[in-house]
Amino acid sequence: MQIFKEELIQFNKKATDWKNAIKIASKPLLKNGYINENFVPNLISETKRLGPYYILAPNLALGHISPDGSCLKEGLSLLFLEQVVPFKNDGTGDVKFLFILSTTDQDSHLNLLKELALAFGNSDFYKEFYNVKNYADIKKLVEKHLKVKK
Repeated sequence: MQIFKEELIQFNKKATDWKNAIKIASKPLLKNGYINENFVPNLISETKRLGPYYILAPNLALGHISPDGSCLKEGLSLLFLEQVVPFKNDGTGDVKFLFILSTTDQDSHLNLLKELALAFGNSDFYKEFYNVKNYADIKKLVEKHLKVKK
């Protein structure tokens, strides 16, 4: 699965607030040339303007923005937060797993989104995702619950 690339995943990180969580989650994308330095401020600005429109399910978010030139290639990072971080003030937007999507156009990322839907649409996968501690755990979880093309 392309949604779980080891070099783009971080475990057990602390974030002081939602903006800090976005910054931390985006670091592997920046380091590996998926995004430029404008991406994070743009995502934070869009979140302030629109609210956290990218919360998909309890504790699960997929931060992204419309292609604006700050995304250099398609990619998906994942941050496992040590503690949930509120993205909304009303208690309905707590996030523990923060994906950040880099996409250069309106269509190229659709396969990544299909993979995300396949993974997190599986309730057993989603429940067991809370127990993941490292990349080996992710690989085992994918092998157990999802059909992986070899």
